[in-house]
Amino acid sequence: MVAGGRPNFLCDPNSGGPHTIQQYFNTACFQRNPAVTTTGVANVIGNAGRGTIDGPPTTRFDFTMSKNIRLGESLRVQLRAEAFNVFNHTNFQTFGSTNVTSSLFGTISVVRDPRTIQLGAKFIF
Repeated sequence: MVAGGRPNFLCDPNSGGPHTIQQYFNTACFQRNPAVTTTGVANVIGNAGRGTIDGPPTTRFDFTMSKNIRLGESLRVQLRAEAFNVFNHTNFQTFGSTNVTSSLFGTISVVRDPRTIQLGAKFIF
């Protein structure tokens, strides 16, 4: 079993982080584990726990408009317009890497879907 899978935690990475794509949290708060022994296994387990980094929030506003039109007693037509992420706010999705040794550590690599608009019609009989 590898003992050194976690880095050492020096400060709170969520305070003072720039919250940009290049660096979302304070990466200086993490320290690599000491060098590995001749067996290739790290000597020390880091003190950083799971869930110590707050990820980017998601802000979405969705909108739906519909109109029901009667065409007699048993026939209807429903017209719909739906917009997802109406204000087209950029929502970061995930970190490039949470591995301290990676060059992508602390960066954002993916964003969520942009604004999507769909129109629909339904004939109900």
